[in-house]
Amino acid sequence: MTELDINEIAERAAEKAIEKYRMNYRRLLEEAERENIELTKYALRKYRQLKENSENGVDSIDWDLAGRIEKVYLPAVTRRALKDMTMLEYIDMKLRLFKKNCESSPKRNEQRGWEIISMMYIEPYTYTSSGTRIEWTSDKIAEEMKVDRSTVFSTLNWSYAVLSGYLWGITF
Repeated sequence: MTELDINEIAERAAEKAIEKYRMNYRRLLEEAERENIELTKYALRKYRQLKENSENGVDSIDWDLAGRIEKVYLPAVTRRALKDMTMLEYIDMKLRLFKKNCESSPKRNEQRGWEIISMMYIEPYTYTSSGTRIEWTSDKIAEEMKVDRSTVFSTLNWSYAVLSGYLWGITF
């Protein structure tokens, strides 16, 4: 084997290694993106419960006292409620950003993003004129918005991806 042959073999091996590395990196990014979207769906599914819990969670803390002393020993339940409230504030902040961007979008499919997320997760019930509570479903949303059910799902998928970036950041 000549030096030229060895260099050519080394070059091909390096190209293959780089290609394999890039494929593996893309796979890891796709996995991370899927996980972030699943976390987003989970946060949205738990939103109402988190909201209800946080509204009843931390009435017993003397906030004035807590601000003046260096260490405050709180029961585990109260610490959990504080974490939930912090997470809820963060989610609410990102939802407001999402709403603002959807409402100001010139694209109708993006404008629907906030409407559908709101109907599915934020205010998942509506009431008839007789006062009967009805849960929003994809079929009922499609009927209300006068779109196909597939449009509801494609808008939801778009919304999950956008909200995922807002909530957890973008994976590079």
